[in-house]
Amino acid sequence: MQAEDSPFTPGAGVMPEVMAGREAIVTAMTAQTRRALKGRAARSLVLHGLRGTGKTSILLEAREQAEALGSAVSWIEAVPDKPFLQQLVAQLRKILISLDAVEKARRFVRAAGGALASLIRSVNVQFPGGSVGVEFEPVPGVADSGDLETDLPDLIEAVGLAAKHASTAVVLIVDELQFVGDTHLNALIVSMHRIAQRRLPVVLIGAGLPNVLRQLGESRSYSERLFMAESIGPLSREATDTVFRDTLALEDVTIEAGALDALWAETEGYPHFIQEWGNGCWAVATGSPIRKRDVDKAAPRVRSALDRGFFQMRLDRCTPQEMDYMRALASLGPGEHGPGAVAKAYGMSSSSQLNSTRQHLIEKGMIYAPSYGKLAFTVPRFEDFLGRYTG
Repeated sequence: MQAEDSPFTPGAGVMPEVMAGREAIVTAMTAQTRRALKGRAARSLVLHGLRGTGKTSILLEAREQAEALGSAVSWIEAVPDKPFLQQLVAQLRKILISLDAVEKARRFVRAAGGALASLIRSVNVQFPGGSVGVEFEPVPGVADSGDLETDLPDLIEAVGLAAKHASTAVVLIVDELQFVGDTHLNALIVSMHRIAQRRLPVVLIGAGLPNVLRQLGESRSYSERLFMAESIGPLSREATDTVFRDTLALEDVTIEAGALDALWAETEGYPHFIQEWGNGCWAVATGSPIRKRDVDKAAPRVRSALDRGFFQMRLDRCTPQEMDYMRALASLGPGEHGPGAVAKAYGMSSSSQLNSTRQHLIEKGMIYAPSYGKLAFTVPRFEDFLGRYTG
């Protein structure tokens, strides 16, 4: 069948044509946005899970829902090599410019713009060209202390007041929340606590790796009450079959039960794997229905695509010592393993000798601690990949 007709979307962070098994999460997110729009107290949400579980797709759906309701929405993908505050301030500026069109909110928008300009100056936020915030004059005494945990709450509170008087809500969506950094994460949590206390219409919807909950808890003890936490895992067998069937049905193609059995074994319900395998089967099939032989035929190309585009790309920032540590962890097999067992597999007598390496891998989002004294990969089936990787 023709590649351009494939209804599957295997790219990173691309909305699938069909979502299944996530209805409750999307409904919960939309409900909080509706509450904010009605001036009621709304809770922010944090999605957490392994790579490939479709967290970004859920965020994309949340953005569409929030925009459809008339909210002002910002989207930030946190990255290790770009200051989060720089991204956040740029997004808040865009929101304020959009709210400035509402006459009854204009005075509050200008006040929020002054807070934005003050914060940029007080904590020395740098932008290429230095143009962000020039529309506004700093307001003395607001967001100008130089302490981010004081100044950012001042700014976001002012943005919330502007949104309230514009009869709308602000939805801040942050993907890869684990890369925000402790200083900025602390300030963001304090800001959302201020928002909750003032019942202002600002909602944060974030997504990150499993360790993000630990980061939130270590930042502020009240985080677990401030945020609704949703664990995002693989889809059920029923939802997985639904995605394959309904996606193929968009092109009037069906799929046999044997093919679904084989695809379940290969994907285990991980949404990214589902899209890759669906796309691979589409590429080799000659017509409807999709059969098990199509799954078998597609296997070499799909596994190669996953190795190159999903697994290997995550190794770019890893040092040789970090690679050796991950190979040692992989040699212990799937699941959770203690640092001592990893050290032994690495060839060290004590895990303390590898503390720095282990911490760097956690910071890079390669491994995490699923429970006290245990380690695991953040990428499903990564140990299998490392077992065959020769780079």
